[in-house]
Amino acid sequence: MPSDLLHLGWFPSTAHSTCICIFFPMHSRDFRTVHKEAYDGWDPSNYQQPKRVHLQAELTNMLRNSNAKFDDSTVTKVSFPPPFKTIKVATGKQPTSTFRVPEAKFQDITTNKQFFQNWGAQPRIRHRDVHDGTYLRPVLSFESQTTTKSTFMPTTAKKVKLFKPKSSSIKIGGNHDFSTVYREVYRPLQLPSCSLHTHLIQNQDTKTNRETTTQLT
Repeated sequence: MPSDLLHLGWFPSTAHSTCICIFFPMHSRDFRTVHKEAYDGWDPSNYQQPKRVHLQAELTNMLRNSNAKFDDSTVTKVSFPPPFKTIKVATGKQPTSTFRVPEAKFQDITTNKQFFQNWGAQPRIRHRDVHDGTYLRPVLSFESQTTTKSTFMPTTAKKVKLFKPKSSSIKIGGNHDFSTVYREVYRPLQLPSCSLHTHLIQNQDTKTNRETTTQLT
């Protein structure tokens, strides 16, 4: 392998002995391509953007000087005119300002009135006994005895006594002792008295005795 290729960073690829040895540049910074060589670029500074053409003032002056009406007709407008231009609109007849009462009688005959007329029906006369209108009080009392009443005679049920004995509390004499086996076995130990606590109690007793003596004198 040539030494100048190694100096430039060319290293052979690890391929089979029968394959062609291809060298790839490792540190090459050459960005030349076929596309760049075929199509050269151009400098945009040599081809500046053309300035915008302002025609607002020219159009304003042209409209001011022109007295002709702007024609906005197009091929579509000419070929397809709106309906109201081709169809004649009929004007409606307005009613007279004065209202006159018609001389003819209004015909209000309906099917209901024709079938359901007032035929002048009279109330039906009922033929009954003459004594039906008077109330005759019965002399004997009404017997309301039936088979059910005579078969199933009512009975008076007595209140059943309860078999549950009366609750009576047992009177126990003497004082109730709340001592248990646990309390008798596991009694709390008496801790030794603190010297500070004993001193405070003595001072309190001394102060109380002094106040009592002062009050007596």
